[in-house]
Amino acid sequence: MTDQGLNLRQASRANLPSGSQRGSAFVRRHRKSIVTALLVSGDLAAALDAGACTSSLARAVGLPTPEHLGAVVLLAAFAFFVTGLYNSPGPEPYQRFRQRALGVGIVMVPWSIVTMANASGWNIVHVIFVQTAYAACLLLIGHYVEVALRTLLIHFDLWDASAILAGPASQDRDLARYSRQNWLLKRMLDIVFAVPLGLLALPVVALGVIAIKLIDPGAAFFVQERVGYRGKLVKMHKLRTMYADSSRMLEEHLNRNPHARAEWQQFFKLRNDPRILPIIGNFLRRSSIDELPQLWNVIRGDMSLVGPRPLPAYHIEQLDEEFRSVRASVQPGLTGLWQVSSRSDGDLQVLKEQDLSYIHNSSFWLDVYIILQTLPAVLGAKGAR
Repeated sequence: MTDQGLNLRQASRANLPSGSQRGSAFVRRHRKSIVTALLVSGDLAAALDAGACTSSLARAVGLPTPEHLGAVVLLAAFAFFVTGLYNSPGPEPYQRFRQRALGVGIVMVPWSIVTMANASGWNIVHVIFVQTAYAACLLLIGHYVEVALRTLLIHFDLWDASAILAGPASQDRDLARYSRQNWLLKRMLDIVFAVPLGLLALPVVALGVIAIKLIDPGAAFFVQERVGYRGKLVKMHKLRTMYADSSRMLEEHLNRNPHARAEWQQFFKLRNDPRILPIIGNFLRRSSIDELPQLWNVIRGDMSLVGPRPLPAYHIEQLDEEFRSVRASVQPGLTGLWQVSSRSDGDLQVLKEQDLSYIHNSSFWLDVYIILQTLPAVLGAKGAR
């Protein structure tokens, strides 16, 4: 698994694109300087963009635009240098995100002090609003700029990354117990994200319901029991993307097509699935809109935003007993490492590796990182079926 968004394994030179092997000796000799220069340039551009976005937002709501932005841009680059973002090879991406958040905090402290000391006539609430908006813009824009630069550098074999080991399942059980100690923080993260996202999703889900009923009358929602935390069955809700008699259609299709049966046995998904509703079915799947009702599962506490994907019983039965035990020791998630890396393109072995990697390295920052990486994964429809 190479770093195409979430780098938990070091990319081997043998697996890199041929174009990445043609770098000149000069480029390789000065790899560290080139990487540092690109990262600094990206952060300077992100800081400028964050200032422009914040200024536009402030003007839109009738507030004064932020001051001293030129100095803040330079301070941001210095803060990220202090937190180690420009070291090469750097740490894992989710650890880099934590360092970036720390750097943003370093920027905000002196800027807030200077602004408040010279803010004649400024309302303190206005200062907090504008600077919080800048901090959020700087963090998010900087993160996605780095993701783009990292992908480019990996292509040309200029980015090195250390490996995070998944380890044997027996060790992961101990790590899963440690993960449960962070349950309260994880639950807070779920509520903070899931409630506003659920409210925003309501009109989108409503449109999906109407489209489904126009194409194939019947229940617009599909409810399936899946295996969750400690083996408890969870009723997972999705917008229906298949015909109402999809079970019969699947069995008939697999009986007629041995290649399809082999594909189903390996992935439990089909590239050309006859059960999918025309027009709307593939769109809902590729955009992941069909998954939006599961925000209700997250709010209820049946699932978390981030975690191993809850699987049907027939899928779970294909996993070895030790891995099933480890998997059941953590809360299942709406998104996870599998979704932002392989998704449907990975078989059971890939699923196992990625789930163990997540459980092994579970942390607040890894969860936030995966949430942010879910957006480009969904927009790119990576591995969606």
